Amino acid sequence: MNARLQEQTWKESTTEKNMDKNSATEPEKRSNSYNSQKAMQQYAAAILQKLPIIDRVRNAEEMNDVIYQMLSLLGKCSGADRVYLFDRDQEKDTYNKKYEWCAPGIPAQHDFLESVTGNQAPEWRKAFNKGEILVIPDVEAVKETMPLEYAFLKKSGVHSEIVVPVYNRNRLAGSIGLDNPMENISQLFIQQVSFVGAHLNTARENMRMLAVLEKELHQKDEEQETLRVLCADSTSVFKVNLLEDIAETVKLE
Repeated sequence: MNARLQEQTWKESTTEKNMDKNSATEPEKRSNSYNSQKAMQQYAAAILQKLPIIDRVRNAEEMNDVIYQMLSLLGKCSGADRVYLFDRDQEKDTYNKKYEWCAPGIPAQHDFLESVTGNQAPEWRKAFNKGEILVIPDVEAVKETMPLEYAFLKKSGVHSEIVVPVYNRNRLAGSIGLDNPMENISQLFIQQVSFVGAHLNTARENMRMLAVLEKELHQKDEEQETLRVLCADSTSVFKVNLLEDIAETVKLE
């Protein structure tokens, strides 16, 4: 697998069985509908409970675990086959798949759509730039209006799709995609996906910035220790930055 792609397949229990809806009686159908709605409410509540945990992760491994758990909850709540998290490379206008969750029995697409450029999905790019969420109940309906997007959705066996842009400080940072979710997904859930995406992105960015800061502090400590040793053994010490053409006197006797 490409080292750039930090994918895992979240392992789920495969003991759950779907009831045969065609043979169900009307009371059974009503019962199934009630149970489905109740399960969705429970998953939605679990998503909200999981959000504060994101802010308490201590390292990248814990962050990855929490993200996969969150994608799993989004997938279960929506009945989706797969849930993706893409990061956007602003300079290249490219979306890179970083995480993927699959429902039991659904194969992961490790090598498909690993990276998508804005030119490969021009209609989605237009929508994202306007902050619009894309809900496609039937991909056949966008065959003419979104031909490029239709082509890769069809190739991956997708018949319905939800794609939510993720923003960080008013900057388009990525997207979350749900393959083949159940019909009639509520607007409230879609907004919840948007909120989850923004929260995850902010937490990941904060962790990245903290890692950069810690590295800079470590380098500065090493530099100070080197200067201390040089000052102890030398009569004159100068600090020179060749890139910026700057020289600083540290010690002069």
